[in-house]
Amino acid sequence: MAKVNITKANFNLIIKSMSKINNPYTRNLLATEILKDISDKDFFSDSDLLELFNTKELQYLYNVKIVMNDFKLFLSTLKNDRELVTNYVNSENLKYLKNVKAPAYHSTNSCRWISSDFENIKIKEGVIDDRDLKLEINAWIKNNKLLDFESLNTAFIEKFNIIEGLEKVNLQNSGNTLIENNSVGSYLHLPMVKETKQQLQFLFNSEISKKIGHYRYAPKPLLEQRIKEEQNKQDKQSLLSLQEAKENIKNIIFSKLRVQYDMQDFSFEQVVLDKIGFRSCKSCIHSIKL
Repeated sequence: MAKVNITKANFNLIIKSMSKINNPYTRNLLATEILKDISDKDFFSDSDLLELFNTKELQYLYNVKIVMNDFKLFLSTLKNDRELVTNYVNSENLKYLKNVKAPAYHSTNSCRWISSDFENIKIKEGVIDDRDLKLEINAWIKNNKLLDFESLNTAFIEKFNIIEGLEKVNLQNSGNTLIENNSVGSYLHLPMVKETKQQLQFLFNSEISKKIGHYRYAPKPLLEQRIKEEQNKQDKQSLLSLQEAKENIKNIIFSKLRVQYDMQDFSFEQVVLDKIGFRSCKSCIHSIKL
């Protein structure tokens, strides 16, 4: 079967869609499954993951492993749940106010869209639930698309009396998964793993552990908000160290899994991506014809 490539943003879209599928694993089992095929004796342990990540974060890393290992096999085991994946992939882009097409796959890695940035605007989550109002706003945005963001946002607040305003979206290299498409190796050097393990020991075996204890399992947005609000410099630095450790370990595990399952490119069988709502990139088709 021919394989095609997707951006890291669309890879992340698939992973996020899997959060809608019920998973019976406990936290302990999730940690064990994530590391099961990684044999390096100096790598992280189950307890490292359980010390640092909440259940949703462990579920995310487990889903990354499932998709990288054999996404086709995973889809074949789904019954009604497969619609959750398909519907999520098809509908996620609807939250953006500028028109976004269905996610695409690419027949060549040289396609300019596989490494392009994604720019759009959206209404902050939870502000509007009225579908008719969303459609009205979409039409208004389309009619005012030539305005710069600041002018558009001011006019939006005045027009619809929504004080939260609009949110600008700029995702580098088409998305915000853990690492860029072409930066796998840098996270796999042994000194990086050792350094991060030492950082963990320092965080959880010192006075700092008392200061970060309440935020160890906090969702990323909550931790970021707490860091932003913290006035005490020492406490702020402790929270920043926690954030850095979490991101480093996610990046290292993500990189390790990419190498383990030969996912140097985000490539999948075309028929699998067709089943979950992807389309063929027209630019790739055009370049091949040329």
